[in-house]
Amino acid sequence: MNIAGELFDLQAAGLLDADVDVGELAQIAQTRYESLWEEVTHDVLVPRGENYLINQRIRRLNDLGFDVSEMRIKTEKDGMRLGFDTQVVEAGHHQRRLFELTGLRVQENQARALLADLWRYKAKWEDAVGSPVWEDLAARRWLDEKFYGTLALVPPDLRAKLPDAELFHEISEHRWLLSEAKGRDVGRSAAVTSYINTVLKDLPDTRVDLSSGPPTEEFEPVFD
Repeated sequence: MNIAGELFDLQAAGLLDADVDVGELAQIAQTRYESLWEEVTHDVLVPRGENYLINQRIRRLNDLGFDVSEMRIKTEKDGMRLGFDTQVVEAGHHQRRLFELTGLRVQENQARALLADLWRYKAKWEDAVGSPVWEDLAARRWLDEKFYGTLALVPPDLRAKLPDAELFHEISEHRWLLSEAKGRDVGRSAAVTSYINTVLKDLPDTRVDLSSGPPTEEFEPVFD
């Protein structure tokens, strides 16, 4: 009603053509708003073995202009029930937030993807233990188990071709594309092997700043 009223005011002031159907425009706006609201707020059930659909859902929200500020996962009989809290953020938000939590400095798009992976890790951990997990604790464990755990699967001579954060991002993207093509989650080890054989081996050495390194202790990942 507010939109229709404003449009009628514009028509009365001669700023909108008289032949424009204000009622139709207002109805279109309402329909699109309801569709957007449903897209942003509805929960999603991800079937077992199709975890790549989580990233697909996040990408869809990002394409609509929203950032995932919190993710909830609840394990059910048929898979995982996903819930999201979304927000609109200013430029550079993801870079600053990732650096605060992990100390990693990356480009904005990479930071957004890495944060999404971190929130997914945190949500799966909370679902497993049945209670909230502090963000900084989740970030430290994500760094050890997911970030450095993934990089540790890459031979040292090949790992030196790209900065750590960029390499992790590239492997994550490769895993998502492989999983989407196969219609199932291919898993971390298979994704790393495929990325090494089809992409990384052919890349020139570009890394010049070894600003971060893997943890010294050995570990077994909790969440793949």
